[in-house]
Amino acid sequence: MRGPYVVDATGNRFKLRGGNWHGGSGTYGGSGDWNVDANHHAGENASALFLSTLRSRAHSIAAAQCPSDYNTCLSRRSSTRSWSSASTLSGFSSRIMVHNTTVGDPSWVAANPQFAGMTALEVYDAVVDALTARGIAVILNYHTKTSIWCCGVDGNEWWDESQSLDAWAADWVMMVKRYKDNKRVIGADLYNEVRRDILTEPNWGGNNNADWWQASQLVADRIHLVNPDILIIVEGINWVELPVNGLPHSRPTLIPIAQLSHTTLVSHTSYTGPNHSGATGIGETTDPRYRDLSRGDLFAVLNSSASYVGLTADMHFTVPVWISEFGMEGRADTLQSEIGLCVLAELHRLPRADGCELRVLAARGVPQQRPEQWGDFIQSLYARIHLGDWDNGASKANCPDGQRLIGLSHESTRGLCTDNALGNLEATPHATEVVFDERHVTTDWASGYTKYTCPANYYVIGWAIRGTQVSTVMCTQANIGISGSGRTVWIDRGDNRADTLGGDFASGQYKGSCAASEVVAGMAFTTRDIPGQRFVRRVRLGKELGGILSLTINNATAQSQFSLSFTESAEFISPLKLDDSCQPARLQNWDRIQTFHVPRATGLLTQTVGQQRGGFRFLTIVSASADPLTISNISLAITFMPHWDDLRAYPGYFFAPDPGFHDIDFLTKIWHYRVQTNTIPPHTARQEPCPAGGGWSNDALGGAATGPILVDGAKRDRNIWPGDCGISTHTELVALSDMEPTKNSLMVMFRTQNLTTGALQYSGPPLNNQGSDTYISWSLIGTHNYFLYTGDLDFIKSVWANYTKAVGFLEGQVDLTGLMNVSSALSNDWGRASGAGHNSAANALLYRTLVTTADLATHLGNVSLPATYLANATKIKTAFNSLLWDAAAGRFRSNDLPRSIHPQDGNALAVLYNLTTSDAQNKAVSAGLMKFWTPIRPWLRAHFVAGKGERAIDLIEREWGYMLETNLSVKSPLLEGFSANGSLGRLPGVLIIASII
Repeated sequence: MRGPYVVDATGNRFKLRGGNWHGGSGTYGGSGDWNVDANHHAGENASALFLSTLRSRAHSIAAAQCPSDYNTCLSRRSSTRSWSSASTLSGFSSRIMVHNTTVGDPSWVAANPQFAGMTALEVYDAVVDALTARGIAVILNYHTKTSIWCCGVDGNEWWDESQSLDAWAADWVMMVKRYKDNKRVIGADLYNEVRRDILTEPNWGGNNNADWWQASQLVADRIHLVNPDILIIVEGINWVELPVNGLPHSRPTLIPIAQLSHTTLVSHTSYTGPNHSGATGIGETTDPRYRDLSRGDLFAVLNSSASYVGLTADMHFTVPVWISEFGMEGRADTLQSEIGLCVLAELHRLPRADGCELRVLAARGVPQQRPEQWGDFIQSLYARIHLGDWDNGASKANCPDGQRLIGLSHESTRGLCTDNALGNLEATPHATEVVFDERHVTTDWASGYTKYTCPANYYVIGWAIRGTQVSTVMCTQANIGISGSGRTVWIDRGDNRADTLGGDFASGQYKGSCAASEVVAGMAFTTRDIPGQRFVRRVRLGKELGGILSLTINNATAQSQFSLSFTESAEFISPLKLDDSCQPARLQNWDRIQTFHVPRATGLLTQTVGQQRGGFRFLTIVSASADPLTISNISLAITFMPHWDDLRAYPGYFFAPDPGFHDIDFLTKIWHYRVQTNTIPPHTARQEPCPAGGGWSNDALGGAATGPILVDGAKRDRNIWPGDCGISTHTELVALSDMEPTKNSLMVMFRTQNLTTGALQYSGPPLNNQGSDTYISWSLIGTHNYFLYTGDLDFIKSVWANYTKAVGFLEGQVDLTGLMNVSSALSNDWGRASGAGHNSAANALLYRTLVTTADLATHLGNVSLPATYLANATKIKTAFNSLLWDAAAGRFRSNDLPRSIHPQDGNALAVLYNLTTSDAQNKAVSAGLMKFWTPIRPWLRAHFVAGKGERAIDLIEREWGYMLETNLSVKSPLLEGFSANGSLGRLPGVLIIASII
C-alpha cells in the first residue's frame, strides 16, 4: 500500500472491486433443527459451505464473477459499468469450517461432485483455487466462530467471545500459512462486525479484553510473521450502547482512528445508518437510515465517519478505505446493490437492510502513530524476528521496517513514524544498537536531563519505557551520512511541531516532531519532580489497605494544593496517574488523582467517605502548587472489616509445604491474602454510574443491611455480586471463621427480590442489575452454604418464602426436554456469552440448587418437599447427560444445539456438583479442561473431585504462582486486575478471578 491507495507489485494502483460470497460462515439462525432450511437465513441452508455449491459448479461461479480473461478482470482501468469482479470476500466460520474434520454430505455439493468426501475446509480450498485460477483476488474473512448468521447477540460479537484470543490468532496463522503460496489470496479481514455483547461495549484503545484496536494489532502482527505480504483488513466497531430511543447508541465506524490509529492496517464498519440499529421491531430505533438522508447529509456523514481516513493526506491515520458491503434497497425493482452478491450466489435477489460496510487498510508512506504503551508494540518485522526481547520487562515500540521515528509525546507513550522526504534510510545489512546510557553523548544538548543518544550515522527507530520513564532507545544505521549539530526539541511545556505532518498523533498530550528532512538522533528525560510541583512523597504501606486518609497541615496558604495518587503496584507509582477502579480508560486516567485545595493554614484534613480508596499499597502525595505546604501525621482509618476490633486476630493460619514447587512455602503464602478488604460497611459501596468526567465515589448504599457486606472487590465493583457465593463464602469461613458479611449480603438479595415473579437480582444495590438465572442459583446455593457452615436455621426460616419463590421461578423455565431453557433476557453471566437455551452451566447450577433446597427443607422438618425437589433434580441430571454429553469429546456441550462448544464452566460445575454418572466421566472432563489451559485459568475444584489433584496443583502454581512472584504484585497472591503497563486497576479484560470452582 502507498498512502490512501492499494498498489500491486509494480506499484500501480489496484482497485478492490468485487463481491461477497457467503455461506462458509454459516447461515443457521440459532434455533431449531440445523438441517431444516427454514431455520436458516432467508431459507438458505449453505451447510457451512460456499452458497450455491449445491446448485452451480465452482468454476462456473468464478467465471460468472470474472466473465472475461484474467488481464481484463484485474485491469486497473476496467469500466465502472462492468460488474465483473477483481476480488472476492470469502467468509468462514472457525468451528464448522476451520476445526470441523467431518466429511460433509455429498448432497450439499451436488453440483460439484469433485467435492464429495471433502471436509468444509477442503471445499473452501477448492473454491479458493477456482477463484484464483480465474485471476480473482481472494480476501479471507473470519466471519463467525459459532457458524450462526450474523449479527445479533449470538456469541460472535467479539473476536474472542466464544474462544480465547490466542485461539482466534492461531486460526488466523493457520489460514494464512495455508494459502501463503497462492499469491492471489491477498487479504485477511480479521473479524466481522465487532459489536456490543450483553454486558460490555467493544472499544478502540481501552486496554482491556474489549479493546478491538489492541486485539486486531496483536493478531495482525502474528499474521505478518508468517506472511508479511498479505493485506490486513480490520473492520471497525459496528455497534455500541443499547438500541433504545432516548439512550446513547451509535456506530463508531472509523471515527476513533483520528485519535488512535494502527501502524499497518486498520478498519471500521458502518451499516444501515450512523445511529440506526438496523433492526425492525424489537431493537429498532427512530434514527435515520442511510436511505433516509439527503445526498448532502449522506456524503457529510460518510466523510466524517469514514472517508476522511482516505481523503485526508499525510495524517497518522491516512489509509485506503474499502467499501466491502454497500447498496440501498428500494431503487426501482433492480436492486443494483445486490448484483455483485447475486452473480456469485446465482440465487434470486433477496431484500436486505440498506447499508454500507466500510473497511480500511493502513498504508506505508504516510506518518504512522505509535500507540499508548500497554505492552510491546513492535511494528518492525525485522525486530520481531532478529532482535527478540531487546529490553526485557520494559514496554517496547518499533517503527515499521523502512520508517523512522519523527515525533514523540511528552509522556513517551506515543510516537510518529514516517518515510516521507528521506525514504527508507536503513542500511543494508541491518545494524542496530540498543542505547541504555550516555556513552554516545558528545554535547550537552539537554542540560540537566539524562540523554540517550544514537552513535554517529544512526537514528532512532524505537524506544522502551518502564512505568513513565524511558528505559532504552533503539537505533539503526543509516544508508547515508547524517551530519549537522542538530537541534533540541523541547516538549515539556507545550507542543513543539516542525509541521502538522501526521496530525494529532497523541491526543491530550504535549508532543514534538522533527521536520520531514530530519531524523531523531536521541531522547532526553528526567527523573526529577514534574515542573510546577514542589515535592513528591511516596509512602509504602506494606500491606493491602483501604480506608479514609487523614493528615495534619502544618503550614500552607490559601493557594496551596496537593494531590493524592493510589496504586497497588510498585511498577505503577506515579504522581499523575493511579489504578483506575471506576471505569477502564485507555489512558488510565478515569479515576484521576485526588486534588485538595487546602481549606486552612493549619489543622486536620480528612477525606470524605466517598473519597476513600479501597485496595492500595502505595500512596503518592504531590504538591500541586508553587505555594508552601507542610504536612505531617499521615494516617489511614481502615474501613474494611468494621465489625472486627482487632484485625490481627486472624484465625486462618496454617502451614502446607509444597515440596514440588521451587518455593516450599508456596501453598502457605498464597492462602494468606487480602480477603478482609472485600468486607465493607454497607454505606461505602461504589456509586453507579461513576461520576461524569472521571473520579470515583465510595459512599453508595450497598443494600439494606445493618452490618458488613461481602462485595466483589475492595477497589473495583464495591457491590454485592451473588456469583461470589460460589467462591468467597468458603474462603470467608476457612480464613476468618466469620459468616456475618455473607448473611447480610444474602439478606440484601432477598430484600431486593421481585415478589411478583420470584426472580432475584443479578447484583445488589446500587447497580441493581437484572436478568441472570445463574446468579439466582448462586444466591440460593450461597444460602445453603451459609446454613451448612453456621447451622443458622432461624435465618433460613426468615427467608424461606422468598427462597422457595426464587426456586419456583427457576423451575418454571424447565421445558419438555427436562432442562431449564434460559431466555436471552435471563442469560446474563459474568464473563460468559451465549448463555441462553439449554445452557449446561445454568442447568448444573439449577441441579445443585434443587439438591441443596431438598436438604434445607429436610432441616425445616418438611416431609414431602425434599422428595419432590430431589425427583426434579434427578430429571435434570438424566436430561443433562442425555442431551449434553459428547462422548466423542469426553465433555459436556454448552447446549443441545448442533456443533455446540464444550465450555469450561458447564463441565467444571457438572463434575463439582455430581451431574456426572461415573468416575471415568469425571476423569474425561478433567482431561478435557486441560486442553483449554493458558498460563492463567480459574477452574480448580473439578480436578480434585475427578481425582486429578496434581492438575489442580499445577494450575495453582501457574496462576497464583505468577501473581505471587511477578513484580507487579508486591508478592501478593491475588490481584483484582492487572495489565502490562503495571497498573492494577479496573481492567475487565485482564481480571484475574480467584476461583476455586
